[in-house]
Formats: sequence, structure tokens, C-alpha cells
Amino acid sequence: MTMPAATADSVRSLLEETVAEHSVVGYSLGILEDGELTFQTWGGFANIEHQVPISEDSRYQIYSASKLFFNVALMQLVERGELDPEAILGTYLDDLPDSWAAITVRQAWSHMTGTTDILVLNAMEPKAEKALRSVIDIPLKFSPGTQTEYNQTNFLLLKMIFESITETDYRTYLEDKLLNPVGIADLPLGDLSMVAPNLTTNYEGHPHEVGKLGRRTVNFPPYVYTSAGVNISLGEFATWWQGVLEGQFVETDTLRTFWEPVLRADGSESHRSNGWERQHKDGILRIGHGGGARIHLFHYIPDADPERSVTVIFLNNGGPTYFNHRGLGDAVANIVLGAE
Repeated sequence: MTMPAATADSVRSLLEETVAEHSVVGYSLGILEDGELTFQTWGGFANIEHQVPISEDSRYQIYSASKLFFNVALMQLVERGELDPEAILGTYLDDLPDSWAAITVRQAWSHMTGTTDILVLNAMEPKAEKALRSVIDIPLKFSPGTQTEYNQTNFLLLKMIFESITETDYRTYLEDKLLNPVGIADLPLGDLSMVAPNLTTNYEGHPHEVGKLGRRTVNFPPYVYTSAGVNISLGEFATWWQGVLEGQFVETDTLRTFWEPVLRADGSESHRSNGWERQHKDGILRIGHGGGARIHLFHYIPDADPERSVTVIFLNNGGPTYFNHRGLGDAVANIVLGAE
């Protein structure tokens, strides 16, 4: 499948306009239609200081979009009958307060717990045990299942459950079960302080010099690798996602089931469903995840033709300001879906 030239020109024009308006340093954009990569482009710099251009091999820190990989790992446990999304956390973890032990796996997975975020409170303790201790005695903000509030504590609890069930560390599982099967090897897992081939440098507005660039510095202890820390190229991300859509990791029916809305206690739909960002608007389902206020992989399925799909992967290493990257993805998807 080849994207029509007129459609590709429209996408490229929108992208170039957005990149110029927000002074994005470096970027890569890929589009999959019905699981097939039909468009990819990149531009700008992986590193401004040394004038290193973005290439097809450039790898980006994808921040919380790393949760996409862990979502699939958890779904594999569900398929194998080793994890029950409706079970309470106390089924799998000892020594939790009663209020925490009664939270269900699905509530933690969908960010509906009321727990305090380990990231907000202490800017990431170096050890998981200390991070959990720092928040575990704080009363829940709301009754589990009644509200949705995104936080990293939920995925730490899920990581603890995952490693208890599999008896292996998540990093090893990620490499063996989610990357190697689609030919991805030596994927750097770590934060912005790491050094590895083809990594892009991350930028944001300088904290003291308005209008100037500064380097973004974020530290991810290994215990948050289920939430953040994957560094990946556009091609690698697209290849992995093709494997997801083709059923190489979980059955397609399983995937679709976990894309269904998760309901709060009042019957309203949570916008975080089983670890996925979920939005259903104007007859189109958007499912996926963003990261770092700059990265996303979003999959679009129109109600009118549920067998049709468009995936937009947008990667960039920042600029002096933040902008609505989700809106860019929506606009790109609308161009492609509207071109038929």
C-alpha cells in the first residue's frame, strides 16, 4: 500500500507548519494504514550543539509511551490465566494497607486508585521500596473506582505484581518476549542521562533565559521502566506496533477487549482504560499513549469502518515550548481518513 501523493503532501505540509511554529528541534513521523507503514519522514537535529541531523536510526526517549509495552506484557499474563484484572491487589501483594489491598488490578491499571503519585511527592526516590514507603501511609484521595487520576504509583504496584507472577525482572521480559520476537535488539532502556548509539538529545525552554533552549534532564530509576525509559527509533516502534496489530504478542480479540472503556462507579467512561489513553470523539476511537508532553503513538479506528485503522507515531526531542502533540496526531489521522 502506498499513500496517495496528495495525501502525503497534506500531511507533510501540516507537519512542517507545526514544526516551524513551535521550533521543534528534531522529529520523526510515521503513519500506518491498516497496519502497513505507508508514510515516514524526519528532519531537524538529534543534537544542536554538534549539528547532528535526525536520521532513520535516531532513537527517542518516549517517556510514558513506554507503558504501551507493559500493557501488552500484562495482557499476556491475562491471556495465560496468570493475572485476573478483577482481583484485588491483596491477592498478589502482601503488606499493603487494607485500603490499598482492596484496590483491583483493573483500577490500578486504569489509574482509578486515589493513591498519591510517587513522582509528585519525591521526584523519584532511587529505590522502589523507599518510594513506595513514602506514599503508602497517605490516605487515598478518593474511593477507588470513582475518579481517574494518572500517576506512576499505580504502575509500580503493577510491576511488583508482574515480577512476582513471572519470577523475572521486567527488563529481561521486555527484551525476550516483546522485542526479540520482532527482531529488535539492543534497545536502550534508561533515562536522559544515559549514553547509547543514536540517542537524540532532549531540549526544552531554558529555565532562566526566555526564548532560549536548555537541555531537558529527567532521571528514571529502573523501577519505573514499566512506565518510562524506552528509547526507540521510528522504524523500530512501527515494527513493534505491527507485531501488536498482527497478533504476535496477544490475540486481536484480547487487544480489542482491553481497548473497551472502563467505567467509573457512576457509569461514566474513564479516559484511561487498562493502561491505554482512550478517546472516542466524532465517530473515531483514538487509543494509544503519549509521553513527555512531546511523544505519542495513537491508533485511530472509525466507527463507520471498524476494520479500517490509521496509526500515527510522532516522535520529537523538544523545543523552547510545549504544544498539543495529540492535536497534531488527530489532524494527521483526519487527513488520512478523510482522503478516501
